[in-house]
Amino acid sequence: MTDQQNSSRVISDSSMLSEKALEASIPSDSTSSSQQQPATATATAGLAANSTVVETGNAEISNEEKSKIIPVSSPALLEDGKFCKLLTSDSAVETLLNRLKRSILTCEEFAKYIRKKAVLEQDHEEHLKKISRTTQDLLKTNINLKSDSFTLNFDKLVKLDDRIASQNSAYSKQLFQMHEELNVLASTITRNRKSHKDNFKRKEKEVIDSINAAEKAKQKYGTLCLELERVKTTDPGKKTLTLRGSKTTSEQEEILHRKIEAAETDYRQKVTASTGLRNVFLDTFRPNLVRQLKDIIIEVDIAMSVQLQKYSSKTEDLVLQTALSINPMRGANQQSMKVIASSIDNEKDLYQYVIKHSHENRNKALFPVEFRQHPSIVTSSLRTVSNSNFKSAMKPITNPVSVNANKTSASASAAAATPFNQPSTQSAGPQYSVLDPGSSNYNSNTLSPSVSSTTSNNRPSSMISGSADVSGGLKTFGSSIQQLNDLEGDLVPSFVRQCIYVVDKYGVNLEGIYRTSGNIATVNNLKDAIDRDPRNVKMLLPNPNSITDSDIYAVSSLLKSFFSQLPEALLTNEATPVFLAHGRIPEEDVRVKKLHELIFTLPDTSYWTLRSLILHLNRISSNNSINLMTARNLSIVWAPTLFPKVTSGGFNAEDMTCQGRVIEDLILRANDFFDPE
Repeated sequence: MTDQQNSSRVISDSSMLSEKALEASIPSDSTSSSQQQPATATATAGLAANSTVVETGNAEISNEEKSKIIPVSSPALLEDGKFCKLLTSDSAVETLLNRLKRSILTCEEFAKYIRKKAVLEQDHEEHLKKISRTTQDLLKTNINLKSDSFTLNFDKLVKLDDRIASQNSAYSKQLFQMHEELNVLASTITRNRKSHKDNFKRKEKEVIDSINAAEKAKQKYGTLCLELERVKTTDPGKKTLTLRGSKTTSEQEEILHRKIEAAETDYRQKVTASTGLRNVFLDTFRPNLVRQLKDIIIEVDIAMSVQLQKYSSKTEDLVLQTALSINPMRGANQQSMKVIASSIDNEKDLYQYVIKHSHENRNKALFPVEFRQHPSIVTSSLRTVSNSNFKSAMKPITNPVSVNANKTSASASAAAATPFNQPSTQSAGPQYSVLDPGSSNYNSNTLSPSVSSTTSNNRPSSMISGSADVSGGLKTFGSSIQQLNDLEGDLVPSFVRQCIYVVDKYGVNLEGIYRTSGNIATVNNLKDAIDRDPRNVKMLLPNPNSITDSDIYAVSSLLKSFFSQLPEALLTNEATPVFLAHGRIPEEDVRVKKLHELIFTLPDTSYWTLRSLILHLNRISSNNSINLMTARNLSIVWAPTLFPKVTSGGFNAEDMTCQGRVIEDLILRANDFFDPE
């Protein structure tokens, strides 16, 4: 189907719609007269065709209210004398062509708007269907979600959104059809306008050219007549020299008479021709063209009015269907969104879930440990003191078990069995929370109850209370942090906490701490002793009466050795490539944000141990004016220890730089990455 045929069909459809509306809006006895109404009356009837008669009960709306819906038409204005006179003027065609151009441009803008809205509605419908169906599938397949009245009613609301999306789909298709019809209409009328304009310009030029030719013939005729009068006033006997020889006055008059006769004949013919063309142009061609342009303008405007009515009608239908989907009429076998959302019983959901999933099996990890002191540990002279202190030491255990008791029972048992010839913990260690790094619910004091010191040992109090041998043959060096934590029931290995405590207390002002190595023999002796018995971590505490720098350097070297001998590096093999990738980011704020997100993905054992170590290194670097260990120096020392060791060929200088930058950022921004201890 060509564009011309499509345009004709659009205009024809609008005319048929207008005629049907006109027949429906007037009494039956006046049907014949309605067919003779002008095009403007048809347009008015077209506006009435799609208007809905609103009823309140059995009474229709008043005429005043109806006039607000149906625009007022003025067909009599097109028969006005002034209007008709202007249509016969020379400017009528140009005025109507400009008016038709405005109608075409308006039609094009209308079509653009319809298309944009159609695309918007289609996009909205596709996205709404996509998220609706994805959510429905998740509600059916995801076993981690609730399965109760909330989920059931939520699924109903999602299905309702899916149904609304289907309604939008039909609406968008109708808008695309309207856009196509408007485009065909605009393109066809544009070609018609151009054809009429070119034809008018051509006819007008023919008339103007004929008039100009007649004017030139008139001027030629007048010139010859003046020449004849001049010749008649000259001396009859005088001869005039010309290109053809000498001519007498009589001979010149004879020649001029012949030229005047020919010029007069040409002048008369051209005047007759121009007059005829002008009369045809003014009396026939231009009035017909004016009438055609007026009819085209009315038809285009009617077609756009009908499309606008279709748009309003389809939009009203969509809104009405959506409203009925959200809040159906009474008696409909469908619940409203409000009713569905109000049908949730949270208390009943919780009751049913607990009844279905709870069981009465007791958690054996929460069974209390009965304190039984081995007779070989204490002498009879200490048993009296032990009995008096035992009652106070056991009071916290008889109370209800804390939230973290199931994870720290082994540590609590070991702490309760502390030999009385060792001093008790005097200062609280770092606090941790399993769920929130900002919380401080975990305290080493709660895991190791204090026992009054009964010895004159000169060593200061330790971060780790003496305990029974809980190693089970597991060596401290070379074992994973997870194994040590499972054995001790703590979040951070006791050896790490003890080393950090010693360096914080005695080594924060030592120049080159962690860069200067301790005595190899001392380090190896301490390592072997701790591997034999974890309780020997108390040997890390120096005698306050004879503290030497080498003692502290030995502890710092021992801590680095512990991390370097882990089966898997503290920052894990899996996270290392991501750490290096983040370390290559040049923008500091972006790099720190990425590192912050990555740290929280580490396993719990790595996270809590890293937290204690980094906060400790931050305290060391904050005193760099004395110990000369800036964050950069510490990162150079610690980066190879905390990252996995890479075999030859798989590591380069750029990776080493990135490792150092990551550790330096962690130390400098420690209080941003972790809550202070």
